[in-house]
Amino acid sequence: MIVGWIMNEMQNIRIGVDGLARFGLSMLKLSDPYTSGHCRKVQEWSVEMARAIKLPEASVKAVSGGAALHDIGKQGIPSSVLSKPGRLTFEEYELVKTHVQKGVNLLVEAGAPAQIIRIVAEHHERLDGSGYPNGLYEEEISLEGQIVALADTLGALTTKRTYHIPVTIEEAVLKLRHERKRLFAPRLLELAETVLCKRRQKSKESVSG
Repeated sequence: MIVGWIMNEMQNIRIGVDGLARFGLSMLKLSDPYTSGHCRKVQEWSVEMARAIKLPEASVKAVSGGAALHDIGKQGIPSSVLSKPGRLTFEEYELVKTHVQKGVNLLVEAGAPAQIIRIVAEHHERLDGSGYPNGLYEEEISLEGQIVALADTLGALTTKRTYHIPVTIEEAVLKLRHERKRLFAPRLLELAETVLCKRRQKSKESVSG
């Protein structure tokens, strides 16, 4: 795989975690601008939440890298599926789900730090065990992975797609709070509401001011 070879070469010249994340986002931008923009938003939100919860700086850096690279495996999914103007079939959805393992494999090949690889592996896991690819449950999912998973979901809910009407960050958090399934930790939903909703409010005030 050419992308894997390039990432491995970049790692060999010791570009570091930040460089690897920037390179991964640039590669995504070439083939899938939507996913690249989504990853940047998830990275920004994840880092804000990680800092607000006072994670150690090393963990914040891992969250930043993992969030930026969480969808890097979509390089291995046909663009005709990723950009399909409508809902995916069952078979197409199952194919898209393989992006998690593809991303993990790519990062292992590139020699990425283990914590970043774990975050990428966990970004579709859910507390009630209903996530994928491994159906992890509760504390089996790292806190860093939970943060990126939540930011990823909020990013998707607040972004316009042909098959999806976006909602505000406040509406997205409220929707997740009212889910019958316990997908995300209540304290992280509260954190997202405090950090991201206040951030949006400040942004609106600065524009109006």
